[in-house]
Amino acid sequence: MAQSLDSILIVGGGFAAWAAAAALARATRARIPITVVAPDAGPEPLEDELMGSCRPGILRSHAALGIDEAQFMRATGATFKLGTVMRDWGAPGHSFVHAFGDIGARLDSVAFHQLLNRLRLAGQPVAGPDEFSLAALATRAGRFAHPSADRRSVASTYSYAYHFDAASAAAFLRELALKDGVRHRSGDIREVLRREDGLLRAVVLPSGERLEAGFFIDCSGASSRLLGQALEVPFDAWNQWLPCDRVVHQRVVRESAEPPPGVAAAHAAGWRLSLPLQGQELRAVFYSAAHLDDASAAQLLQLPADVPIPPATPLPCGRRRRFWVGNCVAVGAAAGLPDPLSAMGAQLIHDAVTRLVDLFPDQEPAERLIAEYERRTSVQYERVRDFTALHFALPDREDSGFWRERRHVRLPDSLEYRLKLFRNGGRLAAFDDEVHDESDWISVLSGLGVWPQRADPLTLGMIPEQVAQRIERMRQIMRQAAEAMPAHGAYLRKLGLVAARGR
Repeated sequence: MAQSLDSILIVGGGFAAWAAAAALARATRARIPITVVAPDAGPEPLEDELMGSCRPGILRSHAALGIDEAQFMRATGATFKLGTVMRDWGAPGHSFVHAFGDIGARLDSVAFHQLLNRLRLAGQPVAGPDEFSLAALATRAGRFAHPSADRRSVASTYSYAYHFDAASAAAFLRELALKDGVRHRSGDIREVLRREDGLLRAVVLPSGERLEAGFFIDCSGASSRLLGQALEVPFDAWNQWLPCDRVVHQRVVRESAEPPPGVAAAHAAGWRLSLPLQGQELRAVFYSAAHLDDASAAQLLQLPADVPIPPATPLPCGRRRRFWVGNCVAVGAAAGLPDPLSAMGAQLIHDAVTRLVDLFPDQEPAERLIAEYERRTSVQYERVRDFTALHFALPDREDSGFWRERRHVRLPDSLEYRLKLFRNGGRLAAFDDEVHDESDWISVLSGLGVWPQRADPLTLGMIPEQVAQRIERMRQIMRQAAEAMPAHGAYLRKLGLVAARGR
């Protein structure tokens, strides 16, 4: 018998919980009561600590929530992000910038990376694609300006995102949700009660109070208190493709007023993150416990003498086998956790809630809606998995057992297909529900030393010297545009975006 969904209960107190609450409150216009049950004060969830680097999709999510950029940046100590400097991935000592936006421009309808490949195969010296990306050049130079609205300008060819303090962002979203009528109850979950048909009925707080609801959203983090534990949905680990299973992280004070670019640097057993906030820097070392011990990983943080050495934490990369069961859907790390190298944590959360709003049932059962939600969410997680796994799949380094083992890993079929298609002739697969742009793939593939083995037939009639002259002029235009941008810190101060208090 169908039963109307007359209330929503969200379990969790981090970024995912309050992002879901804020979006659902706005979508339902308070027609359905929403309650967030947040655990008592404790350490920030791991996923919140490590998700402060995001992608341009967050701009769309903020617009849907009516979030003012200046207020958000001041509240979260945020800096602008045009890209990330990637060091030592393809080979030790090599670096490239994975930036947001166009790389070069088409010439006679030929994709720009095909022009570079034509020159490479003709024996011409070829600069990396990030030399033709305005966002990449500005990232290296420590400069920023908002993109131009004039589509004819080279300054319109990029997008941007943020580096932000996710715990402060959760507090920001919390205030937004509470203003829209969301109710907040503090307490841990002592027990989860199920109905006779197996669906969830209520959660029980330590005081014995029962909180019943028609629909539940599990935002309890990697422990997945509702979907994973109460509903017993298994967790599928991705360690064969995303091999870092532990992390140690700490914040340090940054003396310089100029925010440096974000850096993701490979090391002998994983990778390191340097994430710039206003006046602070988050440092994290991600590693395989089979190849590096916790004490050695902590040393890689290179902390000042007066900063305490933090404990290491497990990093469970993977996803739940289901995302929505009955009257419970999981969002955030309760649903799955990609390696933070993806910078997709915030977008996965916002997209999951948007998808839920689009498919939200008015009554149960809702098998067809659940099936569609599962399909879309599974596709997105797999796309993120594949793009992130790419960084570990193509190392040109022999300096450690960790990287030597990467050479023998069987890749997901979808990623193997992409690589074969690109290596053959530079074509990029166009799957449904793509998460990353073509420029993302070109940036990382070329940065890891992957180029097509054959030239695009449309380039064979081109004279390499003439192509080289034209793209060199393009590079000069990009450089001049980057040099014309203000320094990142100066731009923050000019717009009054510096946080009012130290963080």
